[in-house]
Amino acid sequence: MNSWKLQLDAWEGEFRCVTFVRAELEFEMGDDPLLPEVGWSWLMDALQNRGVEFSAPSGTVTRVSSEAFGQLAERDRSYEIEIRASWTAFGDFDRHLEAWCDLISYSAGLPPLPEGVTALTPRKSKSVVR
Repeated sequence: MNSWKLQLDAWEGEFRCVTFVRAELEFEMGDDPLLPEVGWSWLMDALQNRGVEFSAPSGTVTRVSSEAFGQLAERDRSYEIEIRASWTAFGDFDRHLEAWCDLISYSAGLPPLPEGVTALTPRKSKSVVR
């Protein structure tokens, strides 16, 4: 059995979505011991809320804490979260893309829209031809 076949077996399919997300965090959130679980739940919630078919999700969530020294010592401590993830996608790939956009939104701190609420988009301006 070749290595490609073994990889397909591990993926449980033929098409794999892979992402890397990095976001700055507020100080209080960076110290939260449940932060990695929260970061992973953003991905799982995004996929499940869009109702996409997927299997074999895997990845890591990393908390990055930076503290400056020397001439940079005046900078505040900063926190970031990094989400490296992949999943095998089935079905409507547009909805997988929408779920990925939701993950980006959650990571940016944007709350999900409640059921039945639609985001308003700017109207396209009509050009006046003279």
